[in-house]
Amino acid sequence: MIELRRLLVPGVFFGILAISSVDASTTTLDGSPTLFEVINIGDFNDGTAQGWTINPLGGGVFLPGTELQNNDPVSGGDPTVSLNLNNSTLPGVPSTVTLGSLPGQYDIVQFRLRFDTLPAAAIANTAVAGDQFFLTGGPNAREPFYVNNGTGIQGVDTVPELQTDGAYHTYTIQRAPTDAGWGSSYSVVRIDPINTSDAVGTLFSIDDVKLARSNDVQAFPAFVEPVPPNLIANGGFDALTDPTPPTATGAWNINGSNGNFTLFQGQTVTVDNWGVHFDDPNNLVPAVNGGELNGSFYLDTHRRVAGGDVTLNSAMGYLNGLVQENILSGVTIDPAATYEFSFDLGQNAGTNQSQASFQIGLTVGTGADATNPANAIAGSLLDVTDFSTVPNAKTTNTLMVSGADLLAAQSSGQVNVFFQTRNLAAIPGFPGSVASGDVSSTAIVSQVMIDNLSLISPNVFPAGDVNKDGVVDQADVDVAQLYLDGDGGATAAVRQNTLTAAGNAAAAVLAGLNLTDFDLTGNDFFDAADVAAIAALANGAGLPGDFNSDGFVNAADYTVWRDNLNAPESVLPPGTGDNSGSVDPGDYTIWKNNFGSPAVSGLSASTAAVPEPATVGMLLLACAAAAVARRVR
Repeated sequence: MIELRRLLVPGVFFGILAISSVDASTTTLDGSPTLFEVINIGDFNDGTAQGWTINPLGGGVFLPGTELQNNDPVSGGDPTVSLNLNNSTLPGVPSTVTLGSLPGQYDIVQFRLRFDTLPAAAIANTAVAGDQFFLTGGPNAREPFYVNNGTGIQGVDTVPELQTDGAYHTYTIQRAPTDAGWGSSYSVVRIDPINTSDAVGTLFSIDDVKLARSNDVQAFPAFVEPVPPNLIANGGFDALTDPTPPTATGAWNINGSNGNFTLFQGQTVTVDNWGVHFDDPNNLVPAVNGGELNGSFYLDTHRRVAGGDVTLNSAMGYLNGLVQENILSGVTIDPAATYEFSFDLGQNAGTNQSQASFQIGLTVGTGADATNPANAIAGSLLDVTDFSTVPNAKTTNTLMVSGADLLAAQSSGQVNVFFQTRNLAAIPGFPGSVASGDVSSTAIVSQVMIDNLSLISPNVFPAGDVNKDGVVDQADVDVAQLYLDGDGGATAAVRQNTLTAAGNAAAAVLAGLNLTDFDLTGNDFFDAADVAAIAALANGAGLPGDFNSDGFVNAADYTVWRDNLNAPESVLPPGTGDNSGSVDPGDYTIWKNNFGSPAVSGLSASTAAVPEPATVGMLLLACAAAAVARRVR
């Protein structure tokens, strides 16, 4: 077995090892490290290409049996064999893979390669190399492998490798954390068997392509957070009544709207829980339905068949929208919570948005008041007048609304959700002399797409609630101890140490093992101290670092620490400090490590901005001096 390791300092040779790159990937020839979590992405045993393609320079795909060959000799210097994972016909192949060595990631590509014909020029060229790529998703992740050199030392050994023997040879390429693309996700795996102008005339065969991981560390089972209820019914527009026909082409006109585009005439649907609202100041509706704009798409209001979203068209001042009224009927609002109002918004950039506007929001009132942006609840209105800020593809937007404002609105009247668009672009010649080319013109109409509306109160779990049931109790302690001991497998310490030794960041290791929420001490390592902290919380002790017992670790707790520096630790709530006997730098470290707790779902304390008080250095020096003075006495 020959192992080719590429280290960090260019141009230095150690025996048969060449240092030729700024990364540390390893190529193993005709031998293999142990592979774990193996995925077969190309064995060709069914006599098909299984989604793989060869570019024209490679000569095209030929399948003589259970291997992939190029149909014609290589005609250029960069023949490529590639697989878009989405096109794989093999079972178990994911649509994307993440490059890495954490659970669920892959850092190894292995394949068998045979050169059936290798031109003399290629044999004589000691710089001949192949390339293996991960593409489409992250940065270009390229690693060369040497095919014409028995030792793998580029430019040193001129003895042809065994590839001229007409036999298969196995390449195992293991990426390293310093390689480009580490941690990124990709949908394309590519192999360039040979990459040089001397390769013209080459015939090659490839087989048994695999993805694998270099370790067998498994993640601990994750606790799934309960999904908060969506207070907007049918926010994804999936509940439909009487779609006519049931399998329409393109889109349905939403019942109650005024669209009459020729291609969708006779295709209608009711979107449950939603009503159409519109304003037609220039009397376009009669013109579109039988008048001089008959069959136009200017007023269309669609529920698209494939996309599942709602599209709103507008021209010449027509206001087009949907509304759902009284959404909080019977709902109990928590005034202390912060609610998330989310929606996906996109535009058709091929239409005219220069004079278009769009509004979406939560309102109070009935009738016309329900769709009046002036009646929007504080924080809930998005008003778009510049569509350069709106992506073409639908993108999620989230507005934060206080529970207190929602409760006040609910108490004052019915609460509604609406969205609407209005485009002021005029239709030339209307009314009376519209040219045929202006009856339906993308240069006049505007179009927006909306989908996935939701109003939720995000989950807030207290620190230590590792099983996500809303309370910190003995069940959390039991789970923490179970995971610390390994849950029937390697202990948490062994798993963490294995993955960090492989070059992964400690915080990434915690996330990969589903242990982030178990790290109550905030040192990026789950151990017995964290179990003890969870047990203390379960027994009624305070949150570590919460020196004022308000349930949060924030700047106010720093003030308590500062004002009590060197005092007996009994002045702090039980379980919040380091139990050293006095208020000291160790308690500051606990506060800093836990700043931001408890975390709202999706936000950990480690992502919060920890203040660095300007006086802390002097305070720590004073604390140290006091400690020295005590020892001297």
